[in-house]
Amino acid sequence: AYLDSKEFKNKIFTVAKFKEWYIKEKGAFTYCTDYRGFNIPDYVIDKFKDGSFDPLTEDEKWLLDNLKSAKEPYYVIGYVDIESEKETRKHELAHALYYLSSKYKNEVKNIITDLWSKITPQLSNKIKAFLTKLEYNKEVWDDEINAYLISDKEYLIKKNVWADELQEYRDILNEIFERNYLDFFGQ
Repeated sequence: AYLDSKEFKNKIFTVAKFKEWYIKEKGAFTYCTDYRGFNIPDYVIDKFKDGSFDPLTEDEKWLLDNLKSAKEPYYVIGYVDIESEKETRKHELAHALYYLSSKYKNEVKNIITDLWSKITPQLSNKIKAFLTKLEYNKEVWDDEINAYLISDKEYLIKKNVWADELQEYRDILNEIFERNYLDFFGQ
């Protein structure tokens, strides 16, 4: 929420305040089932390490303890580790690569800029409405569009955000991801 929420971006808050807001917005605290994956860059973790977020939950303390030896830059991702979630893993890895590799980020930004300039206004509005409904801050839209396009085509179809004109961009972004993933992570 600190990273990409339009409500909480760059704000210090407690888990209780977040839950209170989420319940008010959604009717119940379903955050952990509403989102299949999570990602946290090092500079957000630093806010927890420096005491900005206080008090910490036991889970937050556990995470910080396990990141003591991590060298910056780093990026924490989480997802459900089941076969049906392999696309979520790719989605979260795309966020990590976007943050950790300026080469990858620049290539993606060039493609997304081209996408915005060439898609129909109707599709542009659908994508913007989709990202807004998911509570993403506009600053992360390019990163999110990339991650959704390369990993979540079926989800975009289900949410009525997919159009055939996106396939070319999906193919290009997947090629960029695969090449940069191997170059950066070596796996």
